Formats: sequence, structure tokens, C-alpha cells
Amino acid sequence: RATFDACRFLVNADFSNRDLHAANFDNTDLRGAIFDGAIISEASFRRARMAGARLHRAILFNAKFDYADLTDVSFQKAQLQGSYFVGASLMRTDFSDAMVSDTEFLQVSGVNADFSGADVRSTTFT
Repeated sequence: RATFDACRFLVNADFSNRDLHAANFDNTDLRGAIFDGAIISEASFRRARMAGARLHRAILFNAKFDYADLTDVSFQKAQLQGSYFVGASLMRTDFSDAMVSDTEFLQVSGVNADFSGADVRSTTFT
């Protein structure tokens, strides 16, 4: 269980193929970070600054992105289950070809989020 709460030194960090169970990235600067193929379960990214981050083929289970800046973030071909995006900024966020199930997008903001080819069964958008 890693805690990076409010860490400012993770810009462009590479977490590819890592097991990030219960990791805490709240209030952390993760701009340009790479999480390709990472297993991210029960992790929290509340108010994280993640602009330009990449989560290709990542597996996310019960992850929380409340009020996170996800501008230009790519979740291409990721698997998201039981995750929460409350008040998050989804400006140009890419969910193309992702499997998104039992996930909630509540009061999110953003223009041009891309869900092309994504499977969004049992997902809530409000």
C-alpha cells in the first residue's frame, strides 16, 4: 500500500505494469505519468492533477477520481469496474475501446471526451 498524498515529484513518473492496490495519489501531481498495464484497485486519485497521463490497458477496480484533472488523459483499452469520477474534469479524455462497467461519472465537466468503441454497460452518467 503506497501513499503519495500531495507528492509533487511524480510528473512523468512511470508506473507501467505495477500493482498499485490501495495506493493513495490524492492531491498528487501526476501530469504525464504512465500507468500502462498497471493493476489499480481500491486506489484513490482525488484531486490529482493528471493532465496528459496514460493508462493504456490498465485494470482499474474501485478506483476513485473525484475532482481529478483528467484533461488529455488516455484510458485506451483500459478496464474500469466499480470506479468513481465525481466532479472530475474530462476535457479531451480518451476512453476509446475501454471496458467501463459499474462505474459512475457524476457531475463531471469537460468537452470532447471520447468513448468511441467503449463498452459502457451498467455505467451511470449524470
